[in-house]
Amino acid sequence: MKRLSLAALIVFGSLLATRVIAEIIEASPISGNFGLTTAGYEIVFDGTNTFHFDVVGEGLVTADGSGNLSGSANFTATNPSSSPTPASPFSAQCPGTLAGTAAEPGDGTAQIQLQFTPSGTVPSGVGPQEACIPMTIGLSCVEIYPDSGYPSPLLSSGGNPGCASLPTADPTATPTPTPKKKKKHHKADADVIPIEPWPPFYLSSATRLKCIATGVTTTSTTSSVEGQSLSLDLQQTAPASVTVPPPVTFSPVPQPPTAIPLATPGANG
Repeated sequence: MKRLSLAALIVFGSLLATRVIAEIIEASPISGNFGLTTAGYEIVFDGTNTFHFDVVGEGLVTADGSGNLSGSANFTATNPSSSPTPASPFSAQCPGTLAGTAAEPGDGTAQIQLQFTPSGTVPSGVGPQEACIPMTIGLSCVEIYPDSGYPSPLLSSGGNPGCASLPTADPTATPTPTPKKKKKHHKADADVIPIEPWPPFYLSSATRLKCIATGVTTTSTTSSVEGQSLSLDLQQTAPASVTVPPPVTFSPVPQPPTAIPLATPGANG
C-alpha cells in the first residue's frame, strides 16, 4: 500500500510539473522600436478646479532588450465641455520624453513603468494645459507574438510560417480497420490528469503590447492626476531601410547612316 501511494505521488508530481512548465512562455525580452498610441481620459485637480480631459497621444518607444525603455511622445488634452467653467482653451498639446522599464515574467504579460517629462515651457493658466505635468504611468500589458510553436520532436513545422503543428494525415491513404476491443473500466480513470503540451516557444520577442493604465502619479506640487482609464498600444515598427537605386546606364546615341554618292551614268566615258 505504501509503494502504491509513493508511486501515485511521483506520477502526480510529474504531471503537476508538466502543467506548471506549460504555463511558461519561452521568449526573448522585447527589443526594437515601437510606435505608441494612447487614448482615454484624465481627471486633473489643480487645487481649486477639477477637470475631465480627454487624452490622445502618439510617440515612439525604444526597448533595448534588457528591460529598459526610452522615447518621446506628444499628448493632446481636450476639454470635452463646449462651455467649460472656468473658461479655458478647448485643447492643448504636451510633447515630452519617455523613460522606463518593462518586466516580463514569462507568462505572456508585461508590467511597464513609464516616466513622462514635458519638454519646453508649459503655458500657464487654467485649462487643458494643466494636464501637461510630469507623470509616472504604471501599465499592465498583454504581449502578442508573431510566430509560435512547441519545441517537441513529435511536432513538425507546417501551416503558418514559424508555427508548429501536428503532422497531417495523407488524404489519399486507405485507412486500416482497427479491431474493436472491449473497454475496460477502471476506477482510477476519472482521476487521470491530462498531460499538457510542451511550453510554447516563440521565434522572436513580442511585437505588440496592449496595455491599460493601473496607476498614474505626478511629482507636480500644484496638481494631482488620475488616469486609470488610459489605454496604450505598442506596435513594433519595421527597421529603417535605405533603397539604393540601380546604376544609371547610358546607351550610345545612334548615328545617321553615311550617304554613299551614286555614280553618274557616262561620267567615265
